[in-house]
Amino acid sequence: KDMIQSHLLQLLALVTMAMPHTLTAEAIHREKFHILSALKFCDNDFLVRGQYASYKKEKNIAPDSHTETFAALKLCIDQTEWAKVPIYIRTGKMVNEKSTYITIVFRKFDFQENIPDLKHNKLIIELQPEANLYFKLSNKRGGSYKEYHQVVPKESLACFGDDCLPEHGRLLLDIFKGERMHFLSFNEVIACWKFIDAVLKAAENRKIALETYEDGSDGPASQHELLKKEGHYWHKI
Repeated sequence: KDMIQSHLLQLLALVTMAMPHTLTAEAIHREKFHILSALKFCDNDFLVRGQYASYKKEKNIAPDSHTETFAALKLCIDQTEWAKVPIYIRTGKMVNEKSTYITIVFRKFDFQENIPDLKHNKLIIELQPEANLYFKLSNKRGGSYKEYHQVVPKESLACFGDDCLPEHGRLLLDIFKGERMHFLSFNEVIACWKFIDAVLKAAENRKIALETYEDGSDGPASQHELLKKEGHYWHKI
């Protein structure tokens, strides 16, 4: 209800929104709202909930706590340009790595589908622990070879000037400047909570279990099943 509702849905909206006509707070808020108000579940298997093994031993935690410390979610955007495009988001505590990144997987052309070792082209935006931009591009090894390998050009997105302030420092600076571009509009907040409330209600109605996962692992094992049936998998940088 914190990480997904506020942070991850905002990243999702920024990546998928249409190009605003002007670089203003109002235009950007409008385009993000169009995405956030169109979120829906793709199918019945849309959520994995988890709690790390030692959570109930933490100070001031009830021994029968059902609080999630991990969530993986499959969703879709109910718009023509995003039809049949599944989107997967996940976040967790006490897992094996601390990182924030976005992976955009490009579909293969029809003539590429029958090439088994040809991997999808990918654009990876790494936000933490470093700011980098990666392209993973499948390339054929010479004209007479049928073997493919991935070329991975990388570009640093190192900060400059005011951008090097901590996240909350940049927001405070925006407040002083009267700049609202990086803040949420009221409509965005309402749209996010409507979707999260629908997720929580569906989880309760369908009795989606709270799975225990080992401290230092990558989370509940069933998170991989969320993607597997469509041939997808969680990407690592």
